[in-house]
Parts: sequence; structure tokens; C-alpha cells
Amino acid sequence: MFAQLFKQPFHVTLFGVGALLVFAGFFKIDDITKLAIVAHANPLYVVVTIGVLLVVTSIALHVATTFSLP
Repeated sequence: MFAQLFKQPFHVTLFGVGALLVFAGFFKIDDITKLAIVAHANPLYVVVTIGVLLVVTSIALHVATTFSLP
């Protein structure tokens, strides 16, 4: 499972972790077998902020590596 993740470019992994943190900041998984997802009463803004920063950083890295001058 992690072998495919380690083959990805760094910015793709960073984006995935950031998106997961944004999701985890707003929602809580009560039962993984039943996929019972419940919204937090008070969102975890620190976790969401870190997730958004990781997503923005990964997008910036992707743009910088794709559109860089030769």
C-alpha cells in the first residue's frame, strides 16, 4: 500500500496529507466498518489550517516544477 505512495512525487503526497488533515478537522469517523462519519461540533481549526497550508504548498511546488524555465 505504501509502496505506491512512495513512488509519487513529493507534492502529490503533500497534497494527500493536507486534504486528509482538512477532512479530519471537520469530520470524525465513529465506526470505520460502517463508514459512520459525523461532523465535529467545534471544528479543529488548527488542523484545518495546517491542512490548507500543505495543500497550498503542494500546489505551489507543482506549479514551480511544471512551469520552471529550462
